[in-house]
Amino acid sequence: MRENLQIGFIAGAIGSVVLTLSNWITNKLKLTKINLITVATDFILGKALLKRKGAVNYIVGTIANFLIGGIFGSLLALLMGDYNSAEQEKNLKQKTINDLAAGFVFGLIIWMFTASLGNRRAPTIQGPVKAKSALWLFGIHSLYGITTSFLIRKIQSKLEPA
Repeated sequence: MRENLQIGFIAGAIGSVVLTLSNWITNKLKLTKINLITVATDFILGKALLKRKGAVNYIVGTIANFLIGGIFGSLLALLMGDYNSAEQEKNLKQKTINDLAAGFVFGLIIWMFTASLGNRRAPTIQGPVKAKSALWLFGIHSLYGITTSFLIRKIQSKLEPA
């Protein structure tokens, strides 16, 4: 169990890199105006430091985003369970699809959880989120879940005793 927590944390932090880069790309392409780093900064620093723009806000938000991603990754690793190569080899395609589907659903749950919390807590999000932004954020969080579940299984398979 402890090993799964560590694997999940690492996979979740790496998944957060994918999430952050995807969010940055969608911001640059003007597909969404919501910056997840800014939202994470709001949760940690609050309204007092929101007006103060600079490196501190960005660094705190980035660290918070990766820590939250690592925590969610640990939770996903616990839900996915241990890796068993004998069982995995029996029906590799179906097991892979199941793991990726679990990651997709987990990303959906995280999106619903964070969108709900973000709309209530983050001062940078004024009013309801536009449907276009919400759909792109859904896609980004789903990509996070799929990436994290894939990495969890990949790391578990490499660490399994022969």
